[in-house]
Amino acid sequence: MRFEIILLSIIQCLTEWFPISSTGHLKLAEMIFGLRLPLLFDVTLHTGTLAVTMFFFRRDIEKILRALIKLDLSKSDEGIILQRIIIGTVFTSITGFIMMALEPLFHEIKMIGILFLLSGLITYLSKMKTPKKHYINFKEAAIIGSVQGFSILPGLSRSGLTISIALIFGVEPK
Repeated sequence: MRFEIILLSIIQCLTEWFPISSTGHLKLAEMIFGLRLPLLFDVTLHTGTLAVTMFFFRRDIEKILRALIKLDLSKSDEGIILQRIIIGTVFTSITGFIMMALEPLFHEIKMIGILFLLSGLITYLSKMKTPKKHYINFKEAAIIGSVQGFSILPGLSRSGLTISIALIFGVEPK
C-alpha cells in the first residue's frame, strides 16, 4: 500500500500543473491498484498544490488582499480582479456542491474517459479564439466559476477548463 500512496503522490505532482485532470489520473491509478482511498487523501494531496500555488502567486495575492482591506472593488486592477474572484468563487461553490451529490456516478472508467475527451475538446476549441481583452465581465466570471465547479468530476481539468473558457471569452493569456 505504501508504494501505491507514493505513486499516487507522484501522479498528483506531475499532473496538477498541466491542463489535464489530476483527479482523473488519480482515480484511474486507484482503479488499477484496486484502492478506495478516502476523500481526505485527495484533500491532503491538493493541500501541497495549494501551498505551492500560493507561494508562486504570493505578490499577486498580496496586492489583491490590499485591495480587499481598502475595500477597493472597482478602481484598481486588483479591485476588478477581486470582484471577479468573488463572483467566480460563489458560482464555483454553488456548482461544486451540486456536483458533489452527482460525483459518485462519475467514478466508472468509461465516464472518466468521456470527461477526459470533453476536457481535451474544450482545450482544443480555445485555441481557435483570438485574444482581445484584458478582463472578464461579471457574466463571464460566473460562467468560469460554474465551469470550475463542474471540474470536481474526475476527468475534467480544473485549470484546463477555466483557462480554456477564459480564452474562448477572448482573454489575453499572460
